Amino acid sequence: MSLPNEITVVAGTYDGVLVGWNNEKDVNKLEMEFASHSHEGSVRCISVLQENGIMASGGFDESIKVFDLKKKREMGETKTHGDLGAPMCSDFATESHLLVGLVSGKIAMYKRKDWAVVHILAGHEGGISCIASHPSGKLALSGGVKDGKLNLWDLTKGRLAFVHKLKINDLDKSNTTSKKPLPRVNCIRWSTDGSMYAFCYGKHVTARDAASGKDLLDIELPARPNQICFIGENDECLACACDDGSLPVLGVGVTNDEEDQEEGLIRAVMAIEGVDRLVV
Repeated sequence: MSLPNEITVVAGTYDGVLVGWNNEKDVNKLEMEFASHSHEGSVRCISVLQENGIMASGGFDESIKVFDLKKKREMGETKTHGDLGAPMCSDFATESHLLVGLVSGKIAMYKRKDWAVVHILAGHEGGISCIASHPSGKLALSGGVKDGKLNLWDLTKGRLAFVHKLKINDLDKSNTTSKKPLPRVNCIRWSTDGSMYAFCYGKHVTARDAASGKDLLDIELPARPNQICFIGENDECLACACDDGSLPVLGVGVTNDEEDQEEGLIRAVMAIEGVDRLVV
Protein backbone atom coordinates (compact mmCIF):
# COMPACT_ATOMS: atom_id res chain seq x y z
CA MET A 1 0.00 0.00 0.00
CA SER A 2 1.41 3.41 -0.99
CA LEU A 3 1.70 6.48 1.20
CA PRO A 4 -0.53 9.55 0.58
CA ASN A 5 0.56 11.75 -2.33
CA GLU A 6 1.81 14.45 0.01
CA ILE A 7 3.00 13.80 3.55
CA THR A 8 5.35 15.68 5.85
CA VAL A 9 6.60 14.36 9.19
CA VAL A 10 8.28 16.70 11.69
CA ALA A 11 9.98 15.67 14.94
CA GLY A 12 11.64 17.61 17.73
CA THR A 13 14.67 16.28 19.61
CA TYR A 14 16.00 16.56 23.15
CA ASP A 15 18.82 18.82 21.96
CA GLY A 16 16.52 21.39 20.31
CA VAL A 17 16.66 20.22 16.70
CA LEU A 18 13.60 20.15 14.41
CA VAL A 19 13.81 17.52 11.68
CA GLY A 20 11.40 17.14 8.75
CA TRP A 21 10.81 14.37 6.20
CA ASN A 22 8.54 14.25 3.16
CA ASN A 23 7.76 12.08 0.13
CA GLU A 24 8.03 14.71 -2.62
CA LYS A 25 10.68 12.78 -4.60
CA ASP A 26 9.23 9.31 -4.09
CA VAL A 27 5.61 8.92 -2.96
CA ASN A 28 6.44 5.65 -1.20
CA LYS A 29 9.55 6.87 0.62
CA LEU A 30 10.11 9.51 3.30
CA GLU A 31 13.37 11.44 2.89
CA MET A 32 14.86 14.08 5.17
CA GLU A 33 14.05 17.57 3.93
CA PHE A 34 15.40 19.84 6.66
CA ALA A 35 17.10 19.87 10.05
CA SER A 36 17.30 23.04 12.10
CA HIS A 37 18.74 23.74 15.55
CA SER A 38 15.83 25.92 16.68
CA HIS A 39 15.74 25.70 20.48
CA GLU A 40 18.21 25.74 23.37
CA GLY A 41 17.29 22.57 25.21
CA SER A 42 14.57 20.09 24.31
CA VAL A 43 11.68 20.65 21.92
CA ARG A 44 8.53 20.23 24.03
CA CYS A 45 5.72 20.49 21.47
CA ILE A 46 4.91 20.92 17.78
CA SER A 47 1.63 22.05 16.20
CA VAL A 48 0.81 22.36 12.50
CA LEU A 49 -1.93 24.38 10.83
CA GLN A 50 -2.48 22.04 7.91
CA GLU A 51 -4.54 24.43 5.78
CA ASN A 52 -1.59 26.72 5.07
CA GLY A 53 1.45 24.80 6.33
CA ILE A 54 2.21 26.95 9.37
CA MET A 55 4.07 25.15 12.17
CA ALA A 56 4.74 26.32 15.74
CA SER A 57 7.25 24.67 18.09
CA GLY A 58 7.74 25.25 21.81
CA GLY A 59 10.94 24.56 23.70
CA PHE A 60 12.52 24.25 27.12
CA ASP A 61 14.08 27.68 26.43
CA GLU A 62 10.58 29.23 26.91
CA SER A 63 10.41 30.25 23.26
CA ILE A 64 7.85 29.56 20.53
CA LYS A 65 9.20 29.42 16.97
CA VAL A 66 6.97 29.78 13.90
CA PHE A 67 7.76 28.21 10.51
CA ASP A 68 6.30 28.17 7.01
CA LEU A 69 6.58 24.53 5.90
CA LYS A 70 5.65 25.35 2.29
CA LYS A 71 8.36 27.99 1.89
CA LYS A 72 10.67 26.09 4.24
CA ARG A 73 11.68 29.09 6.33
CA GLU A 74 11.36 30.46 9.85
CA MET A 75 8.79 33.24 10.20
CA GLY A 76 9.58 34.49 13.70
CA GLU A 77 9.56 33.71 17.39
CA THR A 78 8.10 34.85 20.68
CA LYS A 79 8.83 34.22 24.35
CA THR A 80 6.38 33.08 27.01
CA HIS A 81 5.39 35.88 29.35
CA GLY A 82 6.45 36.50 32.94
CA ASP A 83 6.36 33.49 35.23
CA LEU A 84 4.27 31.30 32.91
CA GLY A 85 7.21 28.98 32.28
CA ALA A 86 8.13 26.80 29.32
CA PRO A 87 5.59 25.41 26.81
CA MET A 88 4.63 21.76 27.31
CA CYS A 89 1.93 21.26 24.66
CA SER A 90 0.13 23.27 21.99
CA ASP A 91 -2.69 23.16 19.45
CA PHE A 92 -4.14 25.54 16.88
CA ALA A 93 -7.71 26.32 18.00
CA THR A 94 -8.43 28.15 14.74
CA GLU A 95 -6.43 29.52 11.83
CA SER A 96 -5.94 32.70 13.84
CA HIS A 97 -5.24 31.45 17.38
CA LEU A 98 -2.77 29.05 19.02
CA LEU A 99 -3.26 27.51 22.46
CA VAL A 100 -0.11 26.76 24.47
CA GLY A 101 -0.15 24.72 27.69
CA LEU A 102 2.60 25.78 30.09
CA VAL A 103 4.61 24.29 32.94
CA SER A 104 2.90 26.75 35.32
CA GLY A 105 -0.46 25.04 34.73
CA LYS A 106 -1.87 27.89 32.64
CA ILE A 107 -2.91 28.10 28.99
CA ALA A 108 -1.83 31.05 26.87
CA MET A 109 -3.88 31.95 23.79
CA TYR A 110 -1.76 33.58 21.08
CA LYS A 111 -3.11 35.61 18.18
CA ARG A 112 -1.36 34.49 15.01
CA LYS A 113 -1.42 37.92 13.38
CA ASP A 114 1.20 39.35 15.73
CA TRP A 115 1.73 36.44 18.19
CA ALA A 116 0.48 38.54 21.09
CA VAL A 117 -1.09 36.83 24.12
CA VAL A 118 -4.79 37.67 24.10
CA HIS A 119 -5.90 35.49 27.02
CA ILE A 120 -4.55 33.44 29.92
CA LEU A 121 -6.62 30.49 31.17
CA ALA A 122 -5.93 29.17 34.67
CA GLY A 123 -7.37 25.90 35.97
CA HIS A 124 -4.61 23.33 36.54
CA GLU A 125 -2.37 22.81 39.55
CA GLY A 126 1.01 21.98 38.06
CA GLY A 127 1.93 21.69 34.39
CA ILE A 128 -0.35 20.92 31.46
CA SER A 129 0.60 17.70 29.67
CA CYS A 130 -1.69 17.88 26.63
CA ILE A 131 -4.29 20.07 24.96
CA ALA A 132 -6.77 19.49 22.13
CA SER A 133 -9.06 21.99 20.42
CA HIS A 134 -12.56 21.07 19.25
CA PRO A 135 -12.95 21.19 15.43
CA SER A 136 -15.31 24.16 15.85
CA GLY A 137 -12.60 26.17 17.60
CA LYS A 138 -15.05 27.04 20.38
CA LEU A 139 -13.97 24.43 22.96
CA ALA A 140 -10.74 22.82 24.15
CA LEU A 141 -9.76 19.99 26.47
CA SER A 142 -6.61 20.04 28.58
CA GLY A 143 -4.98 17.40 30.79
CA GLY A 144 -2.88 17.97 33.88
CA VAL A 145 0.54 16.60 34.76
CA LYS A 146 -0.06 16.30 38.51
CA ASP A 147 -3.64 17.29 39.39
CA GLY A 148 -5.50 14.36 37.80
CA LYS A 149 -7.85 16.71 35.95
CA LEU A 150 -9.36 16.79 32.48
CA ASN A 151 -10.62 20.35 31.93
CA LEU A 152 -13.11 21.55 29.32
CA TRP A 153 -12.69 25.18 28.25
CA ASP A 154 -15.20 27.53 26.62
CA LEU A 155 -12.94 29.50 24.29
CA THR A 156 -15.71 31.88 23.22
CA LYS A 157 -16.04 33.15 26.80
CA GLY A 158 -12.49 32.44 27.93
CA ARG A 159 -13.43 30.41 30.98
CA LEU A 160 -13.48 26.93 32.47
CA ALA A 161 -16.68 25.06 31.59
CA PHE A 162 -16.23 21.66 33.26
CA VAL A 163 -13.72 19.65 35.32
CA HIS A 164 -13.48 15.85 35.26
CA LYS A 165 -11.46 14.11 37.97
CA LEU A 166 -9.74 10.99 36.69
CA LYS A 167 -9.99 7.59 38.34
CA ILE A 168 -6.90 6.27 40.09
CA ASN A 169 -7.75 2.56 40.23
CA ASP A 170 -5.15 1.82 37.55
CA LEU A 171 -2.28 3.17 39.60
CA ASP A 172 0.20 1.15 41.58
CA LYS A 173 -1.85 -0.51 44.34
CA SER A 174 1.34 -1.30 46.27
CA ASN A 175 1.63 2.38 47.17
CA THR A 176 0.86 2.49 50.87
CA THR A 177 1.38 6.22 51.40
CA SER A 178 -1.55 8.23 52.68
CA LYS A 179 -1.60 10.45 49.60
CA LYS A 180 -1.75 8.58 46.31
CA PRO A 181 -0.25 10.19 43.21
CA LEU A 182 -2.76 11.55 40.72
CA PRO A 183 -2.58 10.29 37.12
CA ARG A 184 -0.96 12.27 34.33
CA VAL A 185 -3.06 12.66 31.19
CA ASN A 186 -0.81 11.54 28.34
CA CYS A 187 -2.91 12.46 25.32
CA ILE A 188 -6.32 13.89 24.32
CA ARG A 189 -7.95 13.67 20.89
CA TRP A 190 -11.23 14.87 19.36
CA SER A 191 -12.91 12.98 16.54
CA THR A 192 -13.04 14.69 13.15
CA ASP A 193 -16.61 15.95 13.60
CA GLY A 194 -16.17 16.73 17.29
CA SER A 195 -18.87 14.30 18.42
CA MET A 196 -16.42 12.17 20.43
CA TYR A 197 -13.22 12.64 22.37
CA ALA A 198 -10.66 10.22 23.79
CA PHE A 199 -7.95 10.45 26.41
CA CYS A 200 -5.40 8.18 28.06
CA TYR A 201 -3.69 8.11 31.44
CA GLY A 202 -1.55 5.42 33.01
CA LYS A 203 -2.50 2.28 31.06
CA HIS A 204 -6.08 3.45 30.71
CA VAL A 205 -7.88 4.56 27.51
CA THR A 206 -11.33 6.14 27.45
CA ALA A 207 -13.48 7.41 24.57
CA ARG A 208 -16.69 9.36 25.22
CA ASP A 209 -19.68 10.77 23.41
CA ALA A 210 -19.32 14.55 23.68
CA ALA A 211 -23.06 15.27 23.87
CA SER A 212 -24.11 12.70 26.48
CA GLY A 213 -20.82 12.04 28.28
CA LYS A 214 -21.39 8.29 27.85
CA ASP A 215 -18.32 6.07 27.67
CA LEU A 216 -17.96 4.46 24.24
CA LEU A 217 -14.72 2.75 25.26
CA ASP A 218 -13.09 2.26 28.65
CA ILE A 219 -10.19 -0.17 28.83
CA GLU A 220 -6.90 -0.83 30.58
CA LEU A 221 -4.12 -1.94 28.24
CA PRO A 222 -1.10 -4.15 29.06
CA ALA A 223 1.28 -1.25 28.35
CA ARG A 224 1.03 2.52 28.75
CA PRO A 225 -0.23 4.41 25.68
CA ASN A 226 1.70 7.61 24.96
CA GLN A 227 -0.33 8.79 21.97
CA ILE A 228 -3.80 7.98 20.63
CA CYS A 229 -5.76 9.01 17.54
CA PHE A 230 -9.08 8.32 15.87
CA ILE A 231 -8.85 6.44 12.58
CA GLY A 232 -11.31 5.05 10.04
CA GLU A 233 -13.78 6.64 7.65
CA ASN A 234 -16.11 7.59 10.50
CA ASP A 235 -13.56 7.62 13.34
CA GLU A 236 -14.88 4.24 14.45
CA CYS A 237 -11.48 3.08 15.70
CA LEU A 238 -8.88 4.36 18.12
CA ALA A 239 -5.18 3.60 17.57
CA CYS A 240 -2.86 3.61 20.60
CA ALA A 241 0.94 3.89 20.46
CA CYS A 242 2.24 2.08 23.56
CA ASP A 243 5.47 1.98 25.55
CA ASP A 244 6.22 -1.62 24.57
CA GLY A 245 6.11 -0.85 20.82
CA SER A 246 2.65 -2.33 20.29
CA LEU A 247 -0.16 -0.60 18.41
CA PRO A 248 -3.56 -1.77 19.66
CA VAL A 249 -6.48 -0.57 17.52
CA LEU A 250 -9.80 -0.48 19.37
CA GLY A 251 -13.36 -0.15 18.11
CA VAL A 252 -15.27 2.77 19.66
CA GLY A 253 -18.26 3.30 17.35
CA VAL A 254 -21.77 2.32 18.43
CA THR A 255 -23.26 -0.31 16.11
CA ASN A 256 -26.79 -1.57 15.52
CA ASP A 257 -25.93 -4.94 17.03
CA GLU A 258 -27.67 -5.16 20.41
CA GLU A 259 -24.86 -7.28 21.83
CA ASP A 260 -22.32 -4.62 20.87
CA GLN A 261 -24.33 -2.02 22.74
CA GLU A 262 -24.21 -3.86 26.06
CA GLU A 263 -22.86 -1.69 28.86
CA GLY A 264 -19.14 -2.14 29.35
CA LEU A 265 -18.52 -4.24 26.22
CA ILE A 266 -15.16 -3.49 24.59
CA ARG A 267 -14.32 -4.53 21.05
CA ALA A 268 -10.70 -4.87 19.96
CA VAL A 269 -10.16 -4.76 16.21
CA MET A 270 -6.51 -5.80 16.23
CA ALA A 271 -3.31 -5.64 18.25
CA ILE A 272 -0.11 -5.08 16.28
CA GLU A 273 3.15 -6.05 18.00
CA GLY A 274 6.21 -3.81 17.83
CA VAL A 275 7.80 -3.82 14.39
CA ASP A 276 10.81 -2.27 12.66
CA ARG A 277 8.97 -1.20 9.50
CA LEU A 278 5.99 0.89 8.39
CA VAL A 279 2.63 -0.20 9.79
CA VAL A 280 -0.32 0.69 7.55
